Amino acid sequence: MPAYTLPAGTFGLYMLDGQPYVFGSASTPGGLPVGVQYQQLAAPSTPDMIRVVDVKAFDGKLYVVAEYDDGNLYHFYDGSRVTGWDTLGDANSSYEAVAEALAARIEASGVVRARVAGAAIQITAKTAGTEFTCTAAATDVDADSSVPTATRSAVTANVSEVEEVLSTGSVQITGGTFDPGNNKINQVTVNGVPLLEDPVLWTTSNNATANALAIEINNNSLTSGYSATAADDTVTISAAPGTGTTPNGYAVASVPAGDVTTIDANMADGVAYVAPVAQVDKVVIAGSSFDATDLWQVVVNGTTYQTTGRAAGTGTSVFVFKKRVWSTARSLLRYCQVNDPADWTTTATPASDAGFINISSDSEGAQSLVCLAKYYNSAAIFSRQTITFYQLFVDATNNALDNSLESTGTVSARSAIPYGNNDVYYLSDSGIRSIRAREGTDTPAVSDVGSALDPFVQEVMRAVDGDTLGRAVAIIEPIDGRYMLAVGDKIITLSYFPSSKITAWTYIEPGFSVTDFAKSGRELYSRAGDTIYIYGGFDGETYPDEDEQETVFETPFMAANDPAGKKQLTGFDAALEGDWVGKILVDPNDTQKVLNIPAGVLNRTTYHLPEIKIPGLTSHMAFRGTCASAGMRVFSSLAIHYDKEGAA
Repeated sequence: MPAYTLPAGTFGLYMLDGQPYVFGSASTPGGLPVGVQYQQLAAPSTPDMIRVVDVKAFDGKLYVVAEYDDGNLYHFYDGSRVTGWDTLGDANSSYEAVAEALAARIEASGVVRARVAGAAIQITAKTAGTEFTCTAAATDVDADSSVPTATRSAVTANVSEVEEVLSTGSVQITGGTFDPGNNKINQVTVNGVPLLEDPVLWTTSNNATANALAIEINNNSLTSGYSATAADDTVTISAAPGTGTTPNGYAVASVPAGDVTTIDANMADGVAYVAPVAQVDKVVIAGSSFDATDLWQVVVNGTTYQTTGRAAGTGTSVFVFKKRVWSTARSLLRYCQVNDPADWTTTATPASDAGFINISSDSEGAQSLVCLAKYYNSAAIFSRQTITFYQLFVDATNNALDNSLESTGTVSARSAIPYGNNDVYYLSDSGIRSIRAREGTDTPAVSDVGSALDPFVQEVMRAVDGDTLGRAVAIIEPIDGRYMLAVGDKIITLSYFPSSKITAWTYIEPGFSVTDFAKSGRELYSRAGDTIYIYGGFDGETYPDEDEQETVFETPFMAANDPAGKKQLTGFDAALEGDWVGKILVDPNDTQKVLNIPAGVLNRTTYHLPEIKIPGLTSHMAFRGTCASAGMRVFSSLAIHYDKEGAA
């Protein structure tokens, strides 16, 4: 339910000491709800904030990474800008870094594909034959002599698909009478190629004769290569597919006999097929000398993608662990001084001062890091293709590579969430996965916890662009410990209770797109647009009203360990709360083929009562229940009773 309505110009959501915090670049806006705290994060030259990239709490204060509309990315601690990142971002940047950052943003748009090679971005149409517009520009922000450039050039021109149109000619039957020995059409040729194996007699009418002529041409089409159709008194002759414009101008010649008369029209109007070609443009990032404060922009179909050099080298995610804040910046894992998130540049004492680890030198595929998550007493460092595990210590000289997992990673920094001390859930390219130790060891391995839902999750992922996917956000629900992942307009939820042998996936369509999650004690908050919602209301017991939201519960098809055996269904029992309408599905190939449970609305536990009778014969069965009643809705268990076919 809605908890707070925010004024325009605020971003993000975080809970600190039971208080919801939002952020912005301007002074405290009017209309801020009582109970919501605001932190102003003002950037140099006062650009407008466009989003909060990440936020964590350290020592009771907030550490925030925010993006601005001038292409810059800044870090803040307790509301003050961490200026040391200017130096770090500059040192970690280059023309190549700018190209990488721009390519990632263009690719995430979902409009075109973008790949980077050195300082060149290759932009390719996603669909061959679909044209896009592309321009590029660069700005010398501090007006020095760096002269930045962004040069766009065409590599491959767009070619739209042209469907083939078959060249056609015609023979019109204009007269004749019935005389089988004399009145007929002896032959029709196209460019000298005969189309008839036998003469066609004039019969009944010009229209009937035209129809007979078309049939005879088609009977010989494998030999001649031409086909025909008849409409009234005219036969239209079509060239073979794939001949395009070649037959245009070929002479059509009919050879009538007796009093049959015809009018011929030569082949014309053929259009050759043209295969579509994907447009490819190239943008080269360069300049007379590299200046990290310069701004580079690429505009695709009117949308601007931009970054400064400094932003391209700045950390994009933060992680609090072992008395430090850690941040991923390209292939580097940077860390601040012990107990001082404002200091990232002092390096005099390696054990306690700031520093970095170049993860790409330890793990292939870690050139572009996404985020970190706690795993046991180490850190799982995610890229899109690799997860690298490091033992991290307060004494930085003891930091050491622990392990790595190849061919898996995350597409969203905020989807990677620790579950307990020995599991991490995350959204990968293939679906929702988790890291768990191999049985009997502490060696990490990828768990296919989400494989049952992979087709659905992949459908959800395809339905949103890469930018929305990259901003997917997850949280562990505070009461029952469920993993909740918001992607677009859906919230996908895992109920995992191993001691009860329960692993169940559900999803919610709340009617809005969640951009942020936060929790405080037993309260779970989410943000969508300028509204903050609280799950279950402030009392934790607010449920949907009658018909406000429909809940659907469906099992997979079950065969009772006998997939080939027929079962004669006899009855049904369930334990539930709320008013449920139940159906038994009996055909794995047709989920609309159902048996209605004759008890009507189910609203109580039935195990201790006479079983609900249901008829039906099937090898596999599933259950689907729907509930739209007010209040709590629970479906705890069900039992479908059956006899084996032929049993006494």
